[in-house]
Amino acid sequence: MKNIFLEDILLDKDAMIKYEIVKLIDDYQLKEISSSEISSQLKIALNTTYNLIDEINKDFKEFFDTSFLIIEKGKKLRLVSESTAPITYRAHLFKKSILFDFFLKAFFSKKMSFEDFCEEHYISNSTMIRRINSCRIVFQRFNIRFSFSKFQFIGREDNIRNFIYNTLWMGTQGIFWPFDKVDELKIKRFIESKPTGDHFLLNEIVLKQMCFITAITILRSSNGDLIKPNTKYNLVVNNNKYFNSLYYEFKNDDLFVLSKTDLEFMFILTTSKPIFSRVTPYCKYQMRLFEQNISEIYEFCTHLKNYIISESNLKQEDFSPHMLCNLENITLSTYIQEIPCVKLKYEKNKTYKKLFKILEYFFETIDFSHYTFNLMKYKDLLIEQYAILLLQQFGKALIEPTVSVGILWDLERLSLDYLTRSVSLLEGVKVFELDSFSNKAEYQLIISTEPIPVPESTVIYVWKSKSLTENLIRIIRIIERIR
Repeated sequence: MKNIFLEDILLDKDAMIKYEIVKLIDDYQLKEISSSEISSQLKIALNTTYNLIDEINKDFKEFFDTSFLIIEKGKKLRLVSESTAPITYRAHLFKKSILFDFFLKAFFSKKMSFEDFCEEHYISNSTMIRRINSCRIVFQRFNIRFSFSKFQFIGREDNIRNFIYNTLWMGTQGIFWPFDKVDELKIKRFIESKPTGDHFLLNEIVLKQMCFITAITILRSSNGDLIKPNTKYNLVVNNNKYFNSLYYEFKNDDLFVLSKTDLEFMFILTTSKPIFSRVTPYCKYQMRLFEQNISEIYEFCTHLKNYIISESNLKQEDFSPHMLCNLENITLSTYIQEIPCVKLKYEKNKTYKKLFKILEYFFETIDFSHYTFNLMKYKDLLIEQYAILLLQQFGKALIEPTVSVGILWDLERLSLDYLTRSVSLLEGVKVFELDSFSNKAEYQLIISTEPIPVPESTVIYVWKSKSLTENLIRIIRIIERIR
């Protein structure tokens, strides 16, 4: 499946290039960049670059009451201030985009028709249909589709709300409030008044996210788009002190009336977090949450972790706590929402296929009668996410056999250092310097400056009097064959 990113969906071609230009200038903040360099890097005509920069200046006047600091065309460019950062500019481009307005109306308006929308924006029906159909891959990821005749999204309401939240939050990053019918300040005060304990760790970003989720819940519920009770939610909310305290407070609040199912979904949406790259305070909280309140997922993923270690080149200490937390997040989100937890990218190569088979065997051998949930229905979806996550973190060395390379060297030290460093950088390769007394049977490949006798199981490569690069290419090919 092709990877589609939010800006690919919401921005038209010119807006996308303008965003790329601003990103590029931001990347070159310290040394600045010229229009011709932008033209070259983005592979667009120089005149087009000039025109787009003029448009960006107008955008900046409109959005930020400022503009680029441009000396003259062809000279160096830079952003005026941090307030004009690419992420902020992108949010404002989204706000102006026709698809962003389309999503808002499709999400929350019951009175709009597809024909009315096209007429309002002076766009032909066929052009708009093409724009919307280009988003189908993303719709499929959330198991939803768009009905042109009903001018609404069709699918499970929890998946639709998940899609709404992802689209609006990722599009705006909280830089502007997209909900005209809901007072942002009231929502903010409403959320801040609740005893969230350490569940939401209410920093500014999380508070904004909670405000978005609450606004979406209010607007969808008031339109009659209700989430059906889901027994899977019990896995998270049953006997959960954080949820119980929130539910008690919300149900006794007259400002916004939310159902128990609404609150359960909101709670789960905020519990399911993106993939952690390290142990953060929120990661620590989640680890504790899974271990104490969602213990079955914790036990399953601990079992999975131990199995992965037993079938791979990893040791217990290699498996950082944040990786276990990532497995838990993927498992919980996929089980409850029945869609991928995160969009991960990895080439599905030979190593991926090997790991996929290893994980398949894990699912074949596990006895789900010990759990209140059964993940077999989501096996392939889970395995794909587990495999990509693990390979992104650990690379080929996760399951590919380690190749031991010995070097017996009788030339200048500088070349030896370069060779050792270069070969050591290869995934799953360990390099050792040898002497004439070393046990050569311990190595799968020996690189030597002179022909020497080696055991039958060992490959010998005699260093040629050629360039270092040519020798390295030959050595890398031999290592790949050994694997």
